[in-house]
Amino acid sequence: MRDATTRIKPIFLILLIFLSSIFITYSVSSNQNGIKTTQIHQTETFNFDSLVSSGPILISSDDNFTDYGFSGLGTPEEPYLIENLDINTSSSVGISINSTSKSFIIRNCQIDAEKIGIWIISIVQGTAQIVNNIVKNNNATGISLLDYYPRVPAPENMTGEEPLLDDKYVAKISANVVSNNTYGIHIAIGIIGNNSAVLIEKNTCEFNQHRAIELIASGSVIRENQINFNAGGMHLFGSNLTISNNICSNNDFGMIISADFSEISNNYCANNEIGIGINSYHSIFSNNTCTKNSLYGFEIYKASSYINITYNEISENLYGIKAIGYFVTYNYNIFERNTLYAILLNLTIIFETQEYHAYKHIIHHNDFIKNNKNGKSQAFDEGFNTTWYDKTTLEGNYWDDLRRRAEYPLDGPFNTIDPYPLKNPAVYVKTSFSTFWILLVALVIPIFVRRKLKN
Repeated sequence: MRDATTRIKPIFLILLIFLSSIFITYSVSSNQNGIKTTQIHQTETFNFDSLVSSGPILISSDDNFTDYGFSGLGTPEEPYLIENLDINTSSSVGISINSTSKSFIIRNCQIDAEKIGIWIISIVQGTAQIVNNIVKNNNATGISLLDYYPRVPAPENMTGEEPLLDDKYVAKISANVVSNNTYGIHIAIGIIGNNSAVLIEKNTCEFNQHRAIELIASGSVIRENQINFNAGGMHLFGSNLTISNNICSNNDFGMIISADFSEISNNYCANNEIGIGINSYHSIFSNNTCTKNSLYGFEIYKASSYINITYNEISENLYGIKAIGYFVTYNYNIFERNTLYAILLNLTIIFETQEYHAYKHIIHHNDFIKNNKNGKSQAFDEGFNTTWYDKTTLEGNYWDDLRRRAEYPLDGPFNTIDPYPLKNPAVYVKTSFSTFWILLVALVIPIFVRRKLKN
């Protein structure tokens, strides 16, 4: 007959699997219900071996493309190719393209000029691509795009051709490394309508002394950029912007959104002073992760209104969210391990004799976990007409320190409460995977033990 130690080993193994399944479930549960994780992308490979030393490129008309002998025809199918150039110059500008209507691509160039690396001004919409370049050490701006001419249907337009890019984009700026400039990428082409859209994707901006990306343009898409170790991250103005899957870390601020009717999603902002600053109207911030920022995960400024903050993970900041603004809704967010308050609905401030408050903020179905551990409450409310529950369902928020209280008290001068706190997390939910394991182990252990006892 086997000894007791031998009989216990299989039972111990099953219990170990059971406990592991619970741990795994807790670890992944924060990614359920819409909260996602930003993935680091790979950009194109830069080919240093193909570089040819060159002086500055100065183009001020369509004819100049052929004057330089660039390959291509300037059509959407065969754009002029400005490629494989190593431009290290004391001139003000490395590559300047002004007042052109032909299609062109600048790619695989390394540019180090006195003031501006690449300067594009007054081109026809949809004719420019700036792809896979290294732009560094410029004392003003790495890449600058100013003004454009809207493309009109042929034959009234300047070329009679279809644009190189989607009609809605003025230019594409993709997979560039923009480093150690005063400003990284600066785009100012207007905020009226959506015809001023620019596609900015997969760029790496680092060690720039001011903002990594500054945009004044509507309808633009800003995605999959890495913004690291700059004095400022991204400051984006306009309307109808789509800002997604960017990584912003170790900047003064990750991103400041001064854009209306925009969608900001799935961005990762960590180790900045401020993760995401909001100065917007009718915009949605969803599935973002703001963590380990030294001041605020989110900061909502006084001019913001009709903002929806949903399915974000806001953790390990000094404060989770500091907010003023009007008509802001927060739901299905995770606030975890912020040093002080998870939400600070700010005290009144005075600016140019004007008073500003957090007004009519609605906060429900969020999870508050281990915030302000040395305090009495995880949130502070000095706003006006704040509602800490859903008026339709009469459901509030989950507070892990609720204990046996029927209501959850908020710090602040108005003795605000969450009158309908949730007993279970709104976002941290057990998955069907964990349920399967629990049921399986619950069925198997009694059978296994019974057989062992018979032996």
